[in-house]
Amino acid sequence: MTTVVETKGALQRDFPEWNIVRGDKGRWYAFRGPQPGQFAQPGRSCVEAGDSESLREQLSAVVREEAGL
Repeated sequence: MTTVVETKGALQRDFPEWNIVRGDKGRWYAFRGPQPGQFAQPGRSCVEAGDSESLREQLSAVVREEAGL
């Protein structure tokens, strides 16, 4: 069984521009802010899901959308 720390680490490796957090109620969150030199974050800055796999799916969708796929 994969631990929360391992799951969080895998998400952070796959989506390095996002900060990954698991809330005390078990929900998963990903957020990002403007990169150095940017005034505002283009695109979505927060994603929320009930489990880590749903978060991964949502983040993948954001990445595809931003890549124009």
